[in-house]
Amino acid sequence: MSDHAEDTEISTALHRQTYTASMTNVGSPVHHRIAVEDIANTIARRWQDESNTTVRMLTSTAVYLHERKLVEWVFESTKSAADYADILKQIRKRGIDVGVVLPMPELGRAHEEFWGTGLILYGWIDRGDDVIRFTGPEVA
Repeated sequence: MSDHAEDTEISTALHRQTYTASMTNVGSPVHHRIAVEDIANTIARRWQDESNTTVRMLTSTAVYLHERKLVEWVFESTKSAADYADILKQIRKRGIDVGVVLPMPELGRAHEEFWGTGLILYGWIDRGDDVIRFTGPEVA
């Protein structure tokens, strides 16, 4: 399982250029549109800095942690994650855990879509302060 604890924070101060000017209200926090590739790269850097595991990017949004047998895959929406359901299932069949990282408002839909699959769900949110916060893990 991943060590992303509830409300884990990862600074994105070096990647301000990835933000766009448009902001969307998501409940009470303000949510920037951060590219999922940037979130995946941030996750990979965090694991490289804090862990004794080999980190490899499988795609621009999927991070593989070899010794932990874990893939953390960042998606923009539950629908985009569902498009990869067969691939995620094949990874799980090989004994590798899969963490699906989604914008926080997508977690409810993700629980419905992936119920009973054993996928690990994480939510992420940025409140406009150059820090990405993660919630989870939750098992679907």
